[in-house]
Amino acid sequence: MASLPQWAAHQAAASHRAPRHPRRAWRWNERTAAASWSSTRSRSSPVRTSAKPERNDARRDRRAESADWTVPDGVSHGDVARQPAGDHVHPSHLIPPNLRRPDVPETYKKKPVALLMGYVGAGYSGNTTNASLPRGSTVDDVLEDALFDAGCILLSNYRSRSLSRLKWSRSSRTDKGVSSLATVVSARLEVDVGVWENDPEGTRIAADINRHLPNHVRVFGAYSTPKSFQARRACVRRTYDYLLPATCLGLNVNGERDAALAWPGAPELADATGEEVMARFRRALRMFEGSHYFHNYTRRSAYAPAPDGGRRRARARGAGDDEDDETEGSEPMDEAEDGEAEDGAGDSPPEHVGCRRRGCYWLKARDDADLVGVKHARKVNSFIAADPAVAAGHKDAPPFVRVTVNGDSFMLYQIRKMIATAVAAAIGHFPLELIPASLTRPARIATPIAPASTLYLVDAEFMSFRPRKEAKVSGPEMPGDAENIAENIAKRRQTSPNEQCVVPNRLDALVPGAEVRASIAEFQRFVLDPALAPAVADAEWGVFVGNLRKLRINVDDFDGDDGKGDAVRECLAAHAEYVAMREERRAEREERERDAAGALA
Repeated sequence: MASLPQWAAHQAAASHRAPRHPRRAWRWNERTAAASWSSTRSRSSPVRTSAKPERNDARRDRRAESADWTVPDGVSHGDVARQPAGDHVHPSHLIPPNLRRPDVPETYKKKPVALLMGYVGAGYSGNTTNASLPRGSTVDDVLEDALFDAGCILLSNYRSRSLSRLKWSRSSRTDKGVSSLATVVSARLEVDVGVWENDPEGTRIAADINRHLPNHVRVFGAYSTPKSFQARRACVRRTYDYLLPATCLGLNVNGERDAALAWPGAPELADATGEEVMARFRRALRMFEGSHYFHNYTRRSAYAPAPDGGRRRARARGAGDDEDDETEGSEPMDEAEDGEAEDGAGDSPPEHVGCRRRGCYWLKARDDADLVGVKHARKVNSFIAADPAVAAGHKDAPPFVRVTVNGDSFMLYQIRKMIATAVAAAIGHFPLELIPASLTRPARIATPIAPASTLYLVDAEFMSFRPRKEAKVSGPEMPGDAENIAENIAKRRQTSPNEQCVVPNRLDALVPGAEVRASIAEFQRFVLDPALAPAVADAEWGVFVGNLRKLRINVDDFDGDDGKGDAVRECLAAHAEYVAMREERRAEREERERDAAGALA
């Protein structure tokens, strides 16, 4: 028998000792072979908590729901289905009464897992679950069904509370029709932990799941993660590709003006060469790089702060904090907020210059109904456009320009609105110099939006996992039989000296290896690219370009020799004053700092 630590021998030899606290006692955990100093407070005793009242109410509701949940004799909780609740639930989401979880080996344990997956978004209403839509309308529905069929989800957690029982978290949300090659879903799943001993990327687990998925949805890897890992919060950068038909810029596959096409742009740029058009397009994209307020490139009300400085409770459906969020549904080409009504309509608007009716004005005073806050601020690291090309293996397909954007996070419609605005600026339907002005807080500019069918996520970067901590194999006094304690301690020291042995081969960060990257490339070449090729030739692009001519900022508003209307000129003048004022304040601040540093010296 292994030698017994002094603290354990002392406690084993001791008689029944009164606990140090009348409401606390030792609890022995047979699964982990360890004891913990836990509370024996009765359920009726008041519990002090720092949680918000609304969170306490939600917890009480869940507890009441569980209290009324009866389990038949001889049946475990995990084998009893819990139907989704609510009047909004579509009948197809209800669980059939005879549904049973597939038989799985005893080696399956519930563990935190990160699934790296890709999918073709055509035919789906985004990737976020929506119980009001028919089952299978979203990528989440398809993935959850496949996980259940693979035995990774207990019946009691299946289709329950919008995946919250599984601690479900997505690295990115995507719009209706948007595809992905690098979405990560983190969840608590039942898996065979022994797979990770020789397969740290979980390709065997992924293969088991893929057997229950359609060909256009694929899981590339299943990674072991700490319990604290949440895909949404751990994702620090995202990269998207967008396939823009070259015809939207009036170009052919060689990057030259296509003589067979009518010029889609403004008459004053009708003689521009292909190189000049691409230069204007790339210049417009570069203007979005850096940290700015992108309130004019999203639905402002979804991220607006409360007028009193608090937090808004009502948010747009599907709008999430600090994550990609492209909710379903089509938006008008020239989207405007509710506050952009005609001048003089309703309550008197705050002081401004420009024209609210044209969707181009500059606030001179605070507008409590249309505030811009820190949640509108985002950082775009790079925004580039490649030369026109055609899809590999599709020589007869129309040419496209691949636009790649990398940023920390994106808001609702942000990517599609930035690209649409850059296209409009490149062909002369949107003043190029108005883009920097639109990225400042006082500006209110209505911007167009591009189709979603050729937008897809290509890469996501994650922060490293939290460092592993040494497992506790010794501690304060612990009761129990001396021989059993010694055996369990010896077993833990031999098999689990730290967390890495509990979950072998856990990676330091979620970075795909060569095998997984090869699977992603194969999926892109044989599944995603062929699915996107018809979208480039869709008739929606002609409608998109035609609507650029109808932007409110253009209609009946170009009355000057410089091609700009009064509203645009007033906004640009206000922006110039704004920039000069900020530069003056910066110079004054730097001078004060230098004086303070000189005084200390």
